[in-house]
Amino acid sequence: MTVREVRPSPPPTNPGQNVPRTPEPLEDSGILVVRDAAHEITSSWRDQYGEATDAREILEVLQEVTEAIGARMNGTVKPLSGTSVSTLGRRLVDLLRAAIIRRGADPTVVPSGQLIRVLTAIEGVREQVEPDWARYF
Repeated sequence: MTVREVRPSPPPTNPGQNVPRTPEPLEDSGILVVRDAAHEITSSWRDQYGEATDAREILEVLQEVTEAIGARMNGTVKPLSGTSVSTLGRRLVDLLRAAIIRRGADPTVVPSGQLIRVLTAIEGVREQVEPDWARYF
């Protein structure tokens, strides 16, 4: 049996190149609650509304609204397209809010601090999807 000499590896030529990154934090529980609520809406939409609207359009608007809520939770404002600033967009925001309030009744699902944060973000997006009422009065 031969004995091999063990030498340490030479340092990398670019010191920051091989440094292990810190792992990404686990996903925010507030954002997970919003995604769960969005999933609930897409799952029940056909049962409640049939084929009255295009499923693809619903998914696109719901995704954009959900992303806008997540952005607000992170302190930024994501502009919404015209398809989201619509009756459908307002309805989906209302359905998201209702689903999250139902979940918020159980503090083990949504801690109260997160619930307020999520509802505040939803309120900001609700303001974005509202029409400019000043034009009508």
